[in-house]
Amino acid sequence: MDTWRTYGADYRDIFATTYMTKKRSRIYVVHSPSQGVLDSLDQIGAAFSELNFEAAFLPLDDSTTKRVQKLIRAGIKILCAAGGDGTQNAVAGMISGTSIRLGVIPVGTLNHFAKDIGTPIDIAESVKAIVRGRVQPLDVAEVNGKVFLNNSSIGLYPTIVTFRERHEGSLGKWPAAVWASLRGLTHWPTYRIRIEIDGQIQHQRTPMVIVGNNSYGVDQPGLTNRTRLTDGRLSVYLFKTTSRVKVMQIILKTLVGRGDEERDFGQHLAREVIISSRHRRLKVSRDGEVDHLRSPLKYIIRPSHLLVMVPSDKA
Repeated sequence: MDTWRTYGADYRDIFATTYMTKKRSRIYVVHSPSQGVLDSLDQIGAAFSELNFEAAFLPLDDSTTKRVQKLIRAGIKILCAAGGDGTQNAVAGMISGTSIRLGVIPVGTLNHFAKDIGTPIDIAESVKAIVRGRVQPLDVAEVNGKVFLNNSSIGLYPTIVTFRERHEGSLGKWPAAVWASLRGLTHWPTYRIRIEIDGQIQHQRTPMVIVGNNSYGVDQPGLTNRTRLTDGRLSVYLFKTTSRVKVMQIILKTLVGRGDEERDFGQHLAREVIISSRHRRLKVSRDGEVDHLRSPLKYIIRPSHLLVMVPSDKA
């Protein structure tokens, strides 16, 4: 029986889901509970085995943080995250600011963070990058004390994510995403906000604000690519229009890499951003996950706060 696939009801023993070999070093992998990731665990375990490591798997759930804290006290050096951006975010939040290194195994849907740091999408190659790569200190961003690796936003995007999650079970992931995008573009909220960017205050009515961990290029397709995660600055993209037609045009242009920072966005680089609204709580996305956070939202950047294993050939 494949011991790392033995998922009993009792998760109290953190060593219960281990690919066992006595002579090998053990490495811990926190994984998303999604079926697609569960189906990849055999391959991940085998990839580590090829490099003489035991893969001990921990499902990401409400008890994972306590288990990780025990592992940190026990002296682990690396903690891996198998899943998409949400899983990478969750694990990074557990070890940010410590000496524990993050190992990225990108088996999610989009894998933006993995692509930005140059981690191979292939499982075996990403495992090699963890075992044979080098340590790179990277910046992390926070909103009200909650970590994010890619970006956070209010307004249109978290609205779309909420619609998608509500209907994934009945429609399937991609049909739900398409339906949610169409519904979001016709039912989005607009906010009257007070935004303070490194002490400079402005008032704005806007359908969406995006805050990125380091700078994105709107002249790159998809507004998803970053060349650096070590500049120590947040990027702020503030939609200047509330016209649905114009917002749709801006999004479409940005998706194909034809966005214009000056014309389409109020784009800023900053170390601290504070967003206030008359709403007591705001729906806020962080790397694709949605929280309801108390206003005001305080965004900060923490330079070189997360140690990440990257391929040795990446600068």
